[in-house]
Amino acid sequence: MSEGWPEWTINVLKNDPLDPRAVYAGSTYSGLMRSTDLGASWSQVRADRIDHVEFDSLNPSRLWIAGRYQVSLSPDAGRSWYIFRPSAATLQSFALDRSDPNNLYAAAAEGLFPCGRGPSALHS
Repeated sequence: MSEGWPEWTINVLKNDPLDPRAVYAGSTYSGLMRSTDLGASWSQVRADRIDHVEFDSLNPSRLWIAGRYQVSLSPDAGRSWYIFRPSAATLQSFALDRSDPNNLYAAAAEGLFPCGRGPSALHS
């Protein structure tokens, strides 16, 4: 087991497109974890349940995450966050428009929800 990594379920794993040694892992109980040494050690970035992680294709320092009830955007690779709670009760996933990553769509048990344009549609 890697240093700093609790023994919990990993829901998603993503490589950082700007740093080949950095990896982000989302989990049910440990939240968002980050490793900057290819997984040898980990530190917690956020405590929320994380089911989905995505990097902005046009600005890879922008990191999007989703948990059960919210989608969050970090414009600075996890140092600060904007939180968006769509009207859906339970989020299952989300997608960014590849041609315009400011356009966000959330998937939930209740259907697909367009969530607007990036930070202008979010609140802290």
